[in-house]
Amino acid sequence: FSSTEMDTSEEGGKQLQQPNPESPQETGQKQTKQIAVATDAFEKMNKRQQLALFAAAGLKAGPNVSLAYAIEKFRREKIREILLYLLFLSLFTISALVQRDVTDAHYYTQTVKDVIIGQDFPGVTWRKTFMDISVDSDFWDYMTSVVPSLLYAEEWYNGQPLKPEELNYVLHVNRLVQAPRIRQLRVNREICDVPLRLKSAIKYCYPALTSSNENRSAIAGWPPGQLLEFSSSQKLQTGDYRNGLFPYSGGGFAIDIPLYFNQSQVNELFSYLRS
Repeated sequence: FSSTEMDTSEEGGKQLQQPNPESPQETGQKQTKQIAVATDAFEKMNKRQQLALFAAAGLKAGPNVSLAYAIEKFRREKIREILLYLLFLSLFTISALVQRDVTDAHYYTQTVKDVIIGQDFPGVTWRKTFMDISVDSDFWDYMTSVVPSLLYAEEWYNGQPLKPEELNYVLHVNRLVQAPRIRQLRVNREICDVPLRLKSAIKYCYPALTSSNENRSAIAGWPPGQLLEFSSSQKLQTGDYRNGLFPYSGGGFAIDIPLYFNQSQVNELFSYLRS
């Protein structure tokens, strides 16, 4: 039944009516009562608490400043801050969604990744890419023959040298904003449990990386003759990598390749680390 109909149940018998809205006089009386309660609580505060309350409202205590004014000003300020924050949040969200197409950004990132990972090894008579790396020598071949030409390009496709302002770009459109970093995690080698006829060929094995068998001893670094110490993830400011199969921490042995290097210097670095 509606609010203007009669309840005909046994327990009914009374007509339900909509509550009357408060009149301006009743509203004023209610606010006056609330202020009186707040004033009573204010008077029970010590001097320090009273000053803190006025400071929260952006006021300085004085004979011409009342508690009612402080409460009203504090309320208006908070409502204003909430409205401004909602406006900022709306504009920020709209800007983030409108300025860049998420789908196109995904395809663009995937294209760059495919070009770098799918780059053929030069000087190989068959198609060989990063995904075909299976042994240590393959990795270093990739680092010395493919990476320098991608990260430290020095000329255009037609052999024209790049201008200084055109350097440090990947595929001529993606700017390198910080030095590329190579990072290595190492494990302690173990004696292999293999058949006797294979012991002469396989002397050591390298188990899966865990925190218990991680090798953190210093290794040869760069420049030549300098030792490279293990760095924690906090020092390197890198997070853990977890792909569900071989997760590993953000620490390790890291070398940042300066952006001012050219291809010959990068090759010299990789060749030294390889040896």
